[in-house]
Amino acid sequence: MRGNIVNLVRAHFLLPEGKEMRNAILKRIGKTWKNHRYALKKDYFDPVEKTREQNYASIPDGITTQNWSFLVDYWLSSDAKKMSELGKAARASQVLVRKSGAKSFANRRAILKKQKGDFSELEFFKSVYSEGDGSFKEGTTSRQGAIKKVQESLDNSSSSIPKVDIENEVFNQLMYQGEIPKRPLNYGFGVKQSHIFGVEGHLRKEGSYYVNNSDMEVEKLKVALLDMKKQNEDLAEQNQILKTEFDAVGSMMAQVLKATRSGNVSSEVIDYAIQLLDSQVVDDVGSNGKK
Repeated sequence: MRGNIVNLVRAHFLLPEGKEMRNAILKRIGKTWKNHRYALKKDYFDPVEKTREQNYASIPDGITTQNWSFLVDYWLSSDAKKMSELGKAARASQVLVRKSGAKSFANRRAILKKQKGDFSELEFFKSVYSEGDGSFKEGTTSRQGAIKKVQESLDNSSSSIPKVDIENEVFNQLMYQGEIPKRPLNYGFGVKQSHIFGVEGHLRKEGSYYVNNSDMEVEKLKVALLDMKKQNEDLAEQNQILKTEFDAVGSMMAQVLKATRSGNVSSEVIDYAIQLLDSQVVDDVGSNGKK
């Protein structure tokens, strides 16, 4: 049957030969069939109000009796019911509910850039997960919660870090829980990381990237080093001032000692030396008080 599907597709489209193309065709057909099967189950199958025989009789147009009976038996089996319950639980546990339709993230970014120009990752988050009026579904991560996270990050970060970088870090937490995805997400059907050379650098260059926490840590470290450098420069300037003052005191004391030895010391020289020492003591006490 799979071979027939591949041959039917190739009869209508000019496609390259090879195993990869065959697998891509089967994957695409499998996804389409899954959606069609879901529509059939939703419109024609009812395990609550109908018996097995009544479900057998509700045959959709275009489906043979044999194929429909097979589907009904499968949907009524314990394995199918178990999978259905697991699916319901998984959907109920979803925090983020995508509202942007079938468009890939790359196309959504292109549209947003055309509409608004430069934008933060948080704005992109809202365009994908909010309703048409900008609101968020009850029980999901809301923009208000995201803004709160941004404010908390701003309060705990250096003022030198741009706000857009803070918003991008929050976006990374909301989208990927701080983890680096193992493959480029929302970049087309079947695309793997090995299929795109340098994907991370390319996406970052185009503005379509997830934010790496390590990049933010490097920026924070740079800011901290700049602060340390400024403090060291201030300390060096203070040390130079102190050195100049001590040199002046030392020079004056040398003059006093020389004059004392020669017996030519005057009261003016001694008074000036005492005044200079007193001023130095006052400066030291003032500096210690500030500390």
